[in-house]
Amino acid sequence: MLAPIITGSQTSLDALTGTAQCGSNVPVNSTGGAEQGKCGLGPRLPFLVISPWAKSNFVDNTLIDQSSVVKFIEYNWNLTDMGNGAADDAAGSILSMFDFHHYNFPLFLNPTTGEPSFGPGQGGGDQ
Repeated sequence: MLAPIITGSQTSLDALTGTAQCGSNVPVNSTGGAEQGKCGLGPRLPFLVISPWAKSNFVDNTLIDQSSVVKFIEYNWNLTDMGNGAADDAAGSILSMFDFHHYNFPLFLNPTTGEPSFGPGQGGGDQ
C-alpha cells in the first residue's frame, strides 16, 4: 500500500506512479520554479516518541513523515519553515503525541528482575 501523494511531481525522475503521473500539486521554490522530484512519502515507518513529556500508552494516527520532526523543531524554537518547497511545510504535526503539562518520571528497570522501579520519592516499584 502506497502512502498518499502530498506533493506532486511531473518529472521523469519520479517512478513511484509512472512518468508525469504523480499528482498536480507541485511545490514552488523561491525563484518561482517547480520543485520536482518529491513524489510520495516513501515507505511507511513506525515512529516512536521517547520523552518525559510523551503521552503514555498513546497511539496516534496523524499522517506524519520524517520532516515532521523538523516541523516540530521549527515550532518549538519559533523558527520559520525552510521554504523552497521543502517537505516540512506540508508535514503533519507530532504535537498530539506530547503532554507538556505533565512530566513522566524516568522509568528504571530492576537489573535483577526486570520489574519497573522508580527513583526515590516518585512512587511505585522499588525505592
